[in-house]
Amino acid sequence: MVHRGILASSTIAAALALPACTRPLPPLPAGPPDPALAGDWSGAMPVQPPQQIIFHVRKTAEGGVETTMDVPERHLSGFPVLGPLRGGGKVDFAIPSVRFRYEAVLDPDGRTLRGTITQGAAPPLPVTLVRTAG
Repeated sequence: MVHRGILASSTIAAALALPACTRPLPPLPAGPPDPALAGDWSGAMPVQPPQQIIFHVRKTAEGGVETTMDVPERHLSGFPVLGPLRGGGKVDFAIPSVRFRYEAVLDPDGRTLRGTITQGAAPPLPVTLVRTAG
């Protein structure tokens, strides 16, 4: 299934915000981001035209985590992201200000996340991410 709307514009604000962002972001897991998931996580979003999404999860010198997101087809690079957060067997990446969330389950191999992207009132998009570095 191909979707339109999520990340459909070239500016950062418009790229991540849909006109009908009225649904609140569901509660995120409590606690700090998980450094065990450090690395680059990449996958394709089933939108038209196809778009790659990459989460860069880096450990900081203080032992924390810094996460950014790229969508190369939209010239979006280094956008700050909350996560990865773990709770209830799930892994979450989020941008609460624009009601963006990627909620997934980590495969037993520790290298694949299978989940969905939701943003505002748009229908969920199934997205699989593979750890490409880390």
